[in-house]
Amino acid sequence: MKLDVVKLVAEGFYKEALCFYSQLFSASLHPQKFTFPPLLKACGKLYYSLQGRMLHTQIVKMGFLADVYSATALGDMYMKLHLIDEALKVFDEMPNRNLASMNAAVSGFSKNGYFREALWVVKNGGFEGFRPNTVTIASLLPACESVGHGMMMHSWAIKLGVEKDVFVATSILTAYMNCKELVLAEKVFREMPNKNVVTYNAFISGILRNGVPRLVLDVFMRMMIVLGEKPNSLTFVSVLSACASLSYIQFAKQAHGLITKVEQVLDVMVGTTLVDVYSKCGHWKLAYDVFKELNAIRNLITWNAMISGMMLNSQSKIAVELGLKRLNTLRKCNRLAWRQV
Repeated sequence: MKLDVVKLVAEGFYKEALCFYSQLFSASLHPQKFTFPPLLKACGKLYYSLQGRMLHTQIVKMGFLADVYSATALGDMYMKLHLIDEALKVFDEMPNRNLASMNAAVSGFSKNGYFREALWVVKNGGFEGFRPNTVTIASLLPACESVGHGMMMHSWAIKLGVEKDVFVATSILTAYMNCKELVLAEKVFREMPNKNVVTYNAFISGILRNGVPRLVLDVFMRMMIVLGEKPNSLTFVSVLSACASLSYIQFAKQAHGLITKVEQVLDVMVGTTLVDVYSKCGHWKLAYDVFKELNAIRNLITWNAMISGMMLNSQSKIAVELGLKRLNTLRKCNRLAWRQV
């Protein structure tokens, strides 16, 4: 049973996994404790609160609540369902806590935006005998609601001696960027001994969100020339967006050339951003060339970027033609979908 349920959930067949379990349970085939974590994950993915509570009842009846994996999965499910009181109760009553289960609780609350609850787990949820690690701090940071929370976590990282860890430092600068504290974020970035492409992407995208596109290009140049760090598609999207804000067509063209060297195949996210930057810089023909290159991987955002780009450049006739072409494409997709039903 366990292997069948795990396989179904791993492949994204959440409803099928729950139905399969229900049939086996009706046939009086009792599950093992390891059957429940994937089922609870399925309930969380489907937002099935009723089924989740029923599984909770069965876990209690079978005595599996003492199992750290089942209890952790149960708490995680309640967090995904935004049933925070139930999640807190599960973690508060968890008998066999370990650092992994506590980090899972912290991460779950944080990812769902519950900073105070995540902090409660750290302070009161049973870290006794466990030293919070880099995962604990980095998990707390995304849910920081204010610069004060960010500074508190930063101070805690310093006390634990992990403030230079690339994972923690990247999370700290992201938290500062989210709170619009560019100076504090820049200081963290500058003092990091080891930076990777994830760090650069966090810093560059944060700068862009805070309205300083010129600095984005400066940091990107340093990333390429001084440190030789290889950019990825997320880097290029931020750099091209900065070019669009500044109308820096030459820089955009150079970035496009670099993308061709680094990325063997143009992905839809970078391609759509190229369409946008060329359109905003008045080079609609270049935008159209990129649009045609994307062809089979275009999405709705790509179509909208190209159509609005044509309108921006007074090419209303082509914009109308593209609009009609998009409608025809959608009709074909719908007909194909109906045939497969």
